[in-house]
Amino acid sequence: TCRCFTEHDVIQFNKTCSSSDPPSSPMIYTRDRVELGEKNTLICHVTGFYPAPVQVHWTKNGENVTEGASLNVPYPNKDGSFTQMSRLDFTPQLGDMYSCTVTHPALNQPLTRIWGWEANDHDLRSVPH
Repeated sequence: TCRCFTEHDVIQFNKTCSSSDPPSSPMIYTRDRVELGEKNTLICHVTGFYPAPVQVHWTKNGENVTEGASLNVPYPNKDGSFTQMSRLDFTPQLGDMYSCTVTHPALNQPLTRIWGWEANDHDLRSVPH
């Protein structure tokens, strides 16, 4: 099965088919406003991929985390691609760094986003890796 897009033009007819599309870079954010020491949820939002699903892995300070992690069922976008979200229950602490890594058959290498609380400036950051 492939996803096809057809463009009609008075002069030209183009048809492009894609058997797979990679996801865009994931977004990582918290469900609630961050308070150090208060339970929260990190969300890793992945979209634009085909076929479904993606795989999402979480780390805390470089160590794999599975407890408190969940992955929802992929849902279709209007363009035929998919969106999927993974959640991780966590309690933010100063200096902790979390990452979500996304794998998909259309990717040459996994995509990783990092979230953490910077100790030097007490500023939240979510940066591509």
